[in-house]
Amino acid sequence: MRKPKPSGLKLVTGTDRADRANPDEPQPDPACPDLSDHLGNEARVEWGP
Repeated sequence: MRKPKPSGLKLVTGTDRADRANPDEPQPDPACPDLSDHLGNEARVEWGP
């Protein structure tokens, strides 16, 4: 069996159908993760604010 596509990908490709939508699909947290302590100075600059 094929792995199901995420709803966002179906929406972009035009194959999204309401009758096949998964209401229990997990939604990722859109927040940016915190800066890790192990990163060096150059990586911290690239990470941003």
